[in-house]
Amino acid sequence: MATLSVPHMVKAAEVTDWQSEWSAGQVAEPVPYCKFSWDSGTGRAVEFDYGPDKVAWIVTDAGWKLPKADGVKVSIVGRKATWHVTARALDQTSVLLSSAPEDAQTTKDILRHAMAGMADVELRFPASSRSWLVPLSRIYPMHSTFADCLAHLSVSPPAGSDSNAGSPF
Repeated sequence: MATLSVPHMVKAAEVTDWQSEWSAGQVAEPVPYCKFSWDSGTGRAVEFDYGPDKVAWIVTDAGWKLPKADGVKVSIVGRKATWHVTARALDQTSVLLSSAPEDAQTTKDILRHAMAGMADVELRFPASSRSWLVPLSRIYPMHSTFADCLAHLSVSPPAGSDSNAGSPF
């Protein structure tokens, strides 16, 4: 039996909350950030990374054999809006949907709306890839985990800082 390995997913030790197929947690290294991951169990996965220096939306399909390419348009279709983002291949099975600054803002907006109870979204890919549904509506129960993670990030010292520097105590 083949083992599915998704290189970008949350490790068990980092997970602080599970809800259905979604997991949430904080990744501590090298710079702390919050992570939401969805694993469909069928080879498809979604990961949102959000932190002071990072906003990423990574989509993985174990069945893909992607060429290294930039500039592929992906449509994100919601109930009330459609967003078009530029995807960049990270490897043969994963794309980054937030590679441009304006796409990072779209990712922030979608994640914020998901925390408030947004409906599921459909991802439409170019060429022969079939579209698929991302169950964002299942994230809502984890909004307190996300808020706690963001609060923790806002009080964490910057990476590489010395907590005793500048203080005589």
